[in-house]
Amino acid sequence: VKMAAWLWLVVLFAGPASSTCIASGGGMTDLDLSIFSGATADYVLPEKDFPGFEWVFNVCRANLWFDTYCRSGASVCDRTRDTKQGSEVFGFFNTQKLTRTTWGAVVETTGLPCKGTVSNFYNRINLVCDEAGTGTPTVVTESFEGCYVEFELRKSCPASAYQRISGGGEERLTDGSILLIVFFVVLFVYFVGGFAYLHHNGRQGADRVPNKEFWWSLPGKIKEGFCFTAYLFRKYVTKSETSDYQPLP
Repeated sequence: VKMAAWLWLVVLFAGPASSTCIASGGGMTDLDLSIFSGATADYVLPEKDFPGFEWVFNVCRANLWFDTYCRSGASVCDRTRDTKQGSEVFGFFNTQKLTRTTWGAVVETTGLPCKGTVSNFYNRINLVCDEAGTGTPTVVTESFEGCYVEFELRKSCPASAYQRISGGGEERLTDGSILLIVFFVVLFVYFVGGFAYLHHNGRQGADRVPNKEFWWSLPGKIKEGFCFTAYLFRKYVTKSETSDYQPLP
């Protein structure tokens, strides 16, 4: 009876099966993150700033290992390397947030309150689909003062992981691109429409160009603008009164 009760507690606290962990959105096909989940063992790697401690985390499930400090249900903890005593909880599985990306997915969780602050510990795990990925995690950022840690885990993914959803996920045009498109469309309509209108009214040759006098004088006006700017630069910046600038009539 005691053995059965213990097994039930392990199943209860270990969290749902990793196969239920699906990252969706971003115009990409759904990605089953079970390939990144540690089904039989947690991911363990040494801390950067504190050699006597190590990180223990899992993906899409709570850690298989836990103790009094790194309590059951935690998915990201740090612990001592020698005695394996838990220290801080940086993330609980039940706070998990998944974000689908073009290169894989991002898993974010929140942990216990961070001492000396008004915020909680939190973490980010970048799950990168990489054909050459070894499945060995690395620490990207580690900040106990900032109450934050970030890992990266690279593994080979199925071909569908790189596929976009047909008709979805296209990047929208920037405001600048939209303005340029509108400008050139209006310019095209102005010239073509004006040319057709003047031709219909009996104009011939270059006289069919809308506002011909303005466009013919435009190069000279641009040149005058540059000359005037150079004149002001010499007068007020270099303090030189010597100038051959003459306004156009």
